[in-house]
Amino acid sequence: MSESRRPLDRLLAMLPDAVRRASRGAAPAQPEPAQERFLFQSELGRSRNSSELKQLMRRVIPKLPDSVLKQLSRGGAKGLTSEDLDAVFRYQRGLEALPTVQRGMRALGMRSLLEWSMDRDGIMRQRSPYTHPMMRPLFFTPGVTARMRYDPADFDWVPRLQEAYPVIKEELLAALQHNKGFQPFVPAKDRGQERWLVQSDRGVVFSDDTDAPSMWNVMYLYLGGPIQENRARCPETVKVLESIPRFARHAPAVFSALHPGTHIAPHHGPRNSVLRVHLPLIAPERCFLNVGSELFEWRDGQVELWNDAFIHQAWNQSDRTRVVLHFDVYHPDWSDDEVARLLELDRELDATAVMSSFHDIRERTKELLAGKDWLVR
Repeated sequence: MSESRRPLDRLLAMLPDAVRRASRGAAPAQPEPAQERFLFQSELGRSRNSSELKQLMRRVIPKLPDSVLKQLSRGGAKGLTSEDLDAVFRYQRGLEALPTVQRGMRALGMRSLLEWSMDRDGIMRQRSPYTHPMMRPLFFTPGVTARMRYDPADFDWVPRLQEAYPVIKEELLAALQHNKGFQPFVPAKDRGQERWLVQSDRGVVFSDDTDAPSMWNVMYLYLGGPIQENRARCPETVKVLESIPRFARHAPAVFSALHPGTHIAPHHGPRNSVLRVHLPLIAPERCFLNVGSELFEWRDGQVELWNDAFIHQAWNQSDRTRVVLHFDVYHPDWSDDEVARLLELDRELDATAVMSSFHDIRERTKELLAGKDWLVR
């Protein structure tokens, strides 16, 4: 029996009788091309041919009870307990209950958010306000507008953030002067191998590299909540972040430092339900960000808002380190009540093994740059 036939037969054996009878004529799934693995969904993660198994699963998944769906998920889960999977399903069902998501699902003919993992390309090829061919998040929530870049003038909190630029930069410079708080931004291991999106003539940084070069370093202010030791170093910055409406406090909020000569390769961020905010604090000329079809340079003190669910990449072609304050806010299409619920759902999900690798990697790498003068001035 072929490798591609086994999962199809396994799926059919678990389906309700009526669904199984209607699906008996399904053709064997074609094997998909080998995929290189990145931390987030990348261009290499897109399907390049049709898959009968994916098409079948997208049709039948909305008809399956959660008990069957959890059995299917557990069969492919790695390192997740049944409690963690229960949390993932609660998270998904919580999202599906939001009016904005329900509206988007109706527009796209979706009856379950699980369909996204079965047919990303098919869903994104649909013409709608919520989809775009260049947007492929790992977790997709239909119902929020798909736009690459946003006008900061449309957000009434942006002037307050830009006015705080001097005090935020002062706290950043103090941390840099004392060589405290920063660490390499690197991925968790996957089956004994690691790969990251950073390219330069200095190589690739891995989480077990004790002599990590300073290609892409971050100082976490939030990751699943505030990072206390860095919160103490930057109290005014934290106050500003806490004052911003819709601040996604369970998403990473960091000072992000990109080394000269570095290119962050094209990739997609994890979700489209938030917008990424950048406040450039040290922005030399020739530092660029490409989001979808938009290309722009960072400018000191000038806020940029964009959606990192779109394919994006970054360059530092200057001779100095570039540093931005980087955080997320919930998409403006959500209602205030939905934002409150999203904060609850994100907090609950952060307590599971789904996010444990992010917390583990932060712990394992947080001392790699301690006391090292890595900044290129």
